[in-house]
Amino acid sequence: MMLPEPQSAAETYTLERLRTLKNALIGNPVAKLELVQTDPLAVHHVVNCLNSPSTNTPTSEWTPIEASHVLSSLCFGPPEIVRALLDARAPEALLHALSICAPSGSANASVALRSALARAFRSVVVAIANVAGPHNESNGLGPFPLKGDTVVIAKRALELVFQLDSLDIFLPYLTDSSQGISISICHLLASSLRSSTHRRSVANWMSPSERALEVKGKRGWEKPETKSHSSGGWIARTMMDLVKRDDIKASMREAALLALAAIAKGNHALASSLCLPPPEADSEGLPFIHFANVRLMGCGETIPLALQTPYAMFMDLCKARSSFVRLAACLCVTNVLRASSASPPTPRWISEAPYTLVGVLNGMISNEEEVPIVRAKACFILYQLVTDEKELERTAYVSGSLKALAALIQKLIPPAETPWFEDEAEAMSLLLEAALTATASLTLHRDDNRLALLQDSPNIIPLISRSLSHTRPGVRYAACQCVRALSRSVSVLRTNIGDSKLAEVLFEIVKHDGDERVVLVALMGIANMVNDFSPTRKILIDSGVVRKLSEIIKTGDEEMKTNSIWALRNALYHSTRGEMESIMNELGWSEFSSLLSHPKARIREISSAAVTNMMARSDDVKFVLESLPNVLSLLQQLVQPSIDEAATINALKAISNFSTVYRDQVISEPSLLRAIRDSILHSSPSVRKAAVVCVVNLVVGQTQHQEIRDAEIDVALAGLIQSRSPGSPLGTTGAGGSSSSGNNLSVTVFNTSSTAGVFDGFGWENDKETKENARTALQSINGK
Repeated sequence: MMLPEPQSAAETYTLERLRTLKNALIGNPVAKLELVQTDPLAVHHVVNCLNSPSTNTPTSEWTPIEASHVLSSLCFGPPEIVRALLDARAPEALLHALSICAPSGSANASVALRSALARAFRSVVVAIANVAGPHNESNGLGPFPLKGDTVVIAKRALELVFQLDSLDIFLPYLTDSSQGISISICHLLASSLRSSTHRRSVANWMSPSERALEVKGKRGWEKPETKSHSSGGWIARTMMDLVKRDDIKASMREAALLALAAIAKGNHALASSLCLPPPEADSEGLPFIHFANVRLMGCGETIPLALQTPYAMFMDLCKARSSFVRLAACLCVTNVLRASSASPPTPRWISEAPYTLVGVLNGMISNEEEVPIVRAKACFILYQLVTDEKELERTAYVSGSLKALAALIQKLIPPAETPWFEDEAEAMSLLLEAALTATASLTLHRDDNRLALLQDSPNIIPLISRSLSHTRPGVRYAACQCVRALSRSVSVLRTNIGDSKLAEVLFEIVKHDGDERVVLVALMGIANMVNDFSPTRKILIDSGVVRKLSEIIKTGDEEMKTNSIWALRNALYHSTRGEMESIMNELGWSEFSSLLSHPKARIREISSAAVTNMMARSDDVKFVLESLPNVLSLLQQLVQPSIDEAATINALKAISNFSTVYRDQVISEPSLLRAIRDSILHSSPSVRKAAVVCVVNLVVGQTQHQEIRDAEIDVALAGLIQSRSPGSPLGTTGAGGSSSSGNNLSVTVFNTSSTAGVFDGFGWENDKETKENARTALQSINGK
């Protein structure tokens, strides 16, 4: 169907024109993009139709209803359309319309109008959240994100949506008499809450009536019972009321669970409260249960559903009849588990729950009768459950997750001689992406899981390699994540990966893939493969990987630059002089110098580690100094209290190596010695350890220590190992003691707020190795 002819800015859309536009746009992403490109004011006209002059009659409501349908359809188009929605201020217009149509508003709006506005608002906000980022972990990688000022504007729009005045407008719609409206608001929360700030804003929101009690309850003469109303948690209570109702559709229960999962993510306070019994249980003197032992709506319940803990209901709903309700309940349990375990000790019922949860997820992943989207979402929930948690990774393996995932991957990937299906259904591609993503998360931190995967599924490496050539970026991205995880194992690098062509395929992605997100993860795999113990190191270097990495460092964005520097850092470790010269000739010493003073902490950290790797041998120290004469001053800039801890540690190690050859240069710099002295007093045990080792290299076997004493390094060392009276200056001991130096040093211990438990009463340092090194250094300074 042809799009309507563009209209002038002064004109507005008629009802008939809106209907024609809606029919032309539905299911046609090309037409949607064409509309905003050929008629920049089209979205403005549609938005203007939301605020019809009169909404008191059914007939007059059709214009805003159709306008809402058009906006909803546009949101399911290319990401570029979001800019047109933002320019037309669609979120503000929809909020205004919702405020008018609310029960307390001025319009007597019908359910049809309220439903259309709620759906449009949900679609617009979710589309804006997809642009603002980060991407929704439950939906895979998604389309390539927009860049530039559109992202900035999208983030500002989200801030507006989740500010108090806006929440006052749309959150009360959760209790609308129409379930469809409640479902739309629930899905809005489930899909657009991407930051902890927004989650807290929603979780802590109170209705105006509760806020009135909050203000009233602060008066000194109010009774405690009145103040108890100010506990907040309106969202959690409302969501739980929806979950517990027995007269709602499965889609309503699913939506409420998804919204609750989004709000509970990373929220320890809310997650903990969801594990407590409702107030009714205490009032009736009934014990509460953590795991429901009866079916949700079954008969013969010994404890009423209303008296179960929310957590128990979630666990029970993991076995619900509807697959989508099961998924939503599993996501709820996942987010509650992850947030609750943030404060040890972990209760036994929390620690045992993952086995039950993983069993449910494995059942959906392995069930070929389930639709692909259900199996994909089960994989993504498994990924969210175990991410960066070694014990949960092992739990999933013991429960059979890796075998289920490997079997699924095997069935989804065609033989090597068969090309990828160009018209492959998006759901099947998403399922493969999800299975690879979950596999990567299960093997990222555990070498035993990696080895078990390769033993149980010997053909997994060829399957992953095959997936690197998939037509969809999400699958390539997930396959790169698998390569990154598996290449962290020394034995896997030396055998399975070393015997394959995986390194060459990965490097081709770095050189030619059009999606920067895929290249970014491929660089992580390359960084593992150029280590000195990897047989793929020589293959990659001979293929020109150093030249490509240097090019990215000079021209790439921050993330690409960071991962490329990491790869070069690994390549420099235990490198020969020839390899080192080749690498630095490609990168350039001036470029490397700028990295050491880069404003981004992560880049400084990795670059300083590269210096340490280059100065591991005496001859190499001379080579670095000849090539970079100001290397010592660059390192000194990193040994400062304002610099991040990791970069300071690396710089101290590099200075320690440097001092083995050029000690005189180090001790001739009083400011550098004072910086080392101050590092001995740092609150971080790792910084103190590196600083003390640096001093040991400066003083052991030497006889001239005047510069060391002038910098009062000996006094700082004495503070680590000698007992002293509370409040006495460093360098003094308790009653009757004597100091190791005539000076009384008064200095500041950096980051003192984090020193609790670090220093004991017999000297500051608890680490035995650091204490012993300090004692050795002090004895050398004192000539003993």
